[in-house]
Amino acid sequence: MEPGLRNKLISLLLLVFVVSQTAGCGGGGGSGSSASATGSDSVADGSGDTGSGDTTGDGTDGGTDSGGDTTRDYSLFFPDDGAIYQTGGAPELWVNNSQSDERTGVYVFYLATEEDGATVEVAQSEEVAQGEDGYGRWTPSDVTLEKNREYWWRWRATYTYPDPVDSTAESEVRVMESDTYTLRVIPSGGFPYTSPRTLGYMDSNLMANPTLAVYNIYTAGGALVTYDFEFFTDPALTAPLLGAENVAMNSVESFTSWTISQDLLFANGQLGEDGVSGGLMPDTTYFWQARINIDGYSSDWFGPFSFTTSNICQVGRRGYGGYITEWTRVRVCDDLLRTDPTEALGPTNADGFISQDEPGYGFVSMDNGATLGIEMDRAIADRTGYDIRVYEYWSQELLELFAGRSEIGPWQSLGVAFCGDYCDFDLGVTEYGYAKYFKILSLASPTDECYQTAGPDIDSLEGLSLASSSDTCLQ
Repeated sequence: MEPGLRNKLISLLLLVFVVSQTAGCGGGGGSGSSASATGSDSVADGSGDTGSGDTTGDGTDGGTDSGGDTTRDYSLFFPDDGAIYQTGGAPELWVNNSQSDERTGVYVFYLATEEDGATVEVAQSEEVAQGEDGYGRWTPSDVTLEKNREYWWRWRATYTYPDPVDSTAESEVRVMESDTYTLRVIPSGGFPYTSPRTLGYMDSNLMANPTLAVYNIYTAGGALVTYDFEFFTDPALTAPLLGAENVAMNSVESFTSWTISQDLLFANGQLGEDGVSGGLMPDTTYFWQARINIDGYSSDWFGPFSFTTSNICQVGRRGYGGYITEWTRVRVCDDLLRTDPTEALGPTNADGFISQDEPGYGFVSMDNGATLGIEMDRAIADRTGYDIRVYEYWSQELLELFAGRSEIGPWQSLGVAFCGDYCDFDLGVTEYGYAKYFKILSLASPTDECYQTAGPDIDSLEGLSLASSSDTCLQ
């Protein structure tokens, strides 16, 4: 459905709901601190980013007066249509009565979203009287905006006009319905995963054409999603050395990436290890930041993220998983008991009986079709025999293991296995002589039953052949 047609349909549905709910509304008062609909890029915790699109918030793009007059009865509203919010709380919604010296305003606010293809109400306010400053404000109680979801909001205003001459005369009452406005919600804090991860490493073999990537944090609603990147050489982010705007979201993979070419680095004074061909310098820390754009509205910048170029066979000591680099689930399975991916890090320690009251510990149930990315503390080397072991707890599940040179690959499969207590894999079946990054894919169908331990129950990854010297990672 076209966005314009969809918004008209939503407006009609909510208008019908408003009319049916007009009777019996209780009184209430608006509260909360004032906000500004100026279109800045600031983001409050659990609140909105008004973005950099058309953020006038002057109400000139819609709304209907019950008397047939389509002149705007308000001057400002917030958040602006298309605003980007971070999950973790409910937004403060407000509208300004532009003629508060001539009339009083009472508002009813409505918040809706889509469930299974249908528009459903999330919350409705009681009657909210305007404050002395002329603003009607409402923050939905017991509402937490969910990430990767589109919401719509609107209001119904009842304005009372006292007779300016005869105070005993009956006041004129006019009712106005606003247009429907869109809110897009992204995770609190922005990107849960990046490549390189912040405070992480970039393989020295990738320095000539380095790639930066962010986890796709908004895929709902058929919106046009792009990302902006800025790359710096100093921690103060004084001025970006390089940048990219409106990098189209990769709709196939979990990450969207930007690769900086060797020629571009050379042209901007980054001469590389040999000082001739261009590239990043070894054993050097770099900085970057990124933001998301949804239908032309930009979030705040997230970061700074930092990484150090290194021979990664010199990094780390333990042969176990050290960091989660991706955790992607393709469905909602509320029956799962263990869903913390960090339980798969470190040595094997899963134990306990699986039940609602005794859910066990030391493992994560991936669910069907899910992906779990893990960075090993120490790089794994290809030697004779098996090189890495996956410990799986409780049941035998079908999974596939991949190895890569970074948090986003390129990935090569080590094979498929029905994994019981554990299953071993040989890095030699790939083209990689070493790997620090691995990805587990649950091969059970997402349409299969959801239950307490759906998908592989990952306890630990253990390196059986650890990289013993920096020579292992030389090319």
